[in-house]
Amino acid sequence: EGSSRPNLVFVMVDDWGRFNAGFMGNEAARTPVMDGLVRSEGLLLERHYTYKYCSPTRRSFLTGRFPPHSGESNTVEATVDYRMATMAERLRGAGYATAHAGKWHA
Repeated sequence: EGSSRPNLVFVMVDDWGRFNAGFMGNEAARTPVMDGLVRSEGLLLERHYTYKYCSPTRRSFLTGRFPPHSGESNTVEATVDYRMATMAERLRGAGYATAHAGKWHA
């Protein structure tokens, strides 16, 4: 039986240039999958940074808390405080299956 909940896919990249993809206006960029995700029923958030470094930004995205509350460290040893629930944990609690690929340090 199908679910009435929408599928959720979050893509976060470091050092993404303004015209690195076709959906951003670069006709030479061959990014058909990303283009399709954005153009079909996707939502594109641009310039929504929470911090000047990548790890605190990822940690903030995962926890929903700003870096002063989730950690401002930008090292490979940086982790999410085990007492903070992450977006994945909240989504699993709502019946979603979750997965993560890419950089593991947050």
